[in-house]
Amino acid sequence: MVFEVKHFVNNTKVEFRSETVLKMIEYMLDGKEHTASELAEYAGLSSSAEVYPRLLHHLHIVEVRRTKERFNLYSLKKNYINFLKNIVEKMRVGIVTSIKKLARALAGYKLDKIDLKVIQYIINYMRLTKKKWIEASSEEITISEMIAKATGLRSQDVTQSLKTLIQIGLVGKYRRKITLSPAVFH
Repeated sequence: MVFEVKHFVNNTKVEFRSETVLKMIEYMLDGKEHTASELAEYAGLSSSAEVYPRLLHHLHIVEVRRTKERFNLYSLKKNYINFLKNIVEKMRVGIVTSIKKLARALAGYKLDKIDLKVIQYIINYMRLTKKKWIEASSEEITISEMIAKATGLRSQDVTQSLKTLIQIGLVGKYRRKITLSPAVFH
């Protein structure tokens, strides 16, 4: 998953390759300095030592201040805060709009939590990658396994959920690719 935008003031490329980095950036949008342990806790990392390597590629928008106590304080550069707030808000609005349209299309069906998680993952994936489908990343891994790994669900549950969604007509399948039905968005 890659999310890429250009800052219009100086045409700087901002690219997030993981949801973890996006969460850390979102946490820093308050404009305050945060410790690595705060960022690690918010992003769900097991150790604060994982924060700096993940933010290393984003030092053009993140300030790192080293203190005498041998720990770093992280904050966003002031000229990027409003820009990044707009990006995060647009992503939320787009996802909420898609979910509302999807809810209207699903009014006649009863879906369980797994189905809803799968649909939410597909929407997020398509929004963040700007692709119109999800394709298995290799011959060894299936789409079900890929979604299961990303959502923390069991592969068998995801497979059954995808079959249900295909039968209902919400998800379309073509060889090793799946996509949301165009009817969902009209």
